[in-house]
Amino acid sequence: MYFFIMAAAAFLAGLAINTFLRNRMNELVREAESIEHTGFGFFRQMKLRYENCLKMGHEINNTTAFAEKYLDKYKIYGVKLSNFEKVSAFASGMCVVCGICGALLDKSHTMEYLLVGFLAMYIISGTRRLIDIPGKKEKITVNLVDYFENRFPAATAEPPRRTEREQEDGPQVKKSRPKEFSAEEKKLIDEILREYLG
Repeated sequence: MYFFIMAAAAFLAGLAINTFLRNRMNELVREAESIEHTGFGFFRQMKLRYENCLKMGHEINNTTAFAEKYLDKYKIYGVKLSNFEKVSAFASGMCVVCGICGALLDKSHTMEYLLVGFLAMYIISGTRRLIDIPGKKEKITVNLVDYFENRFPAATAEPPRRTEREQEDGPQVKKSRPKEFSAEEKKLIDEILREYLG
């Protein structure tokens, strides 16, 4: 009976962790898609770090590596995403262990223990695969690389600065100066006008 309870506890813990992971990964994907206007602290810091690297003169030749490396540092309550995955895998393993131990100790319910243990393991593993964490990480990386390589330079480009005199004069208006003609050109124009106008 104790092994049933332990298997059930491990099963519930695994499902809770998988649900938590799914919600967090969906949030990361959403924020990465709208990274230009994101209020998400993790991506804001990432953008700031990228900008500081460029300002300091460090060239970032491999944006994909930069995005993946920074994404690996993402923590939830001080715990990395990969550690949550490990805990989920551990919970599914515990379900099998509890099932086998229960089957060995209680011969009259061997099939029930084994069935519960393996079924719980498959459900936890299946829900973790449905989340598709590697696929979502790849999608986030693609969005980040697209932003930093294609849209970031345009967003940070500064407009040309105007002098104090130009700012006092108001909006810039291009003033065209009349072209000055030489004496020979003036003489030629006068002759052409006399010929055609009489």
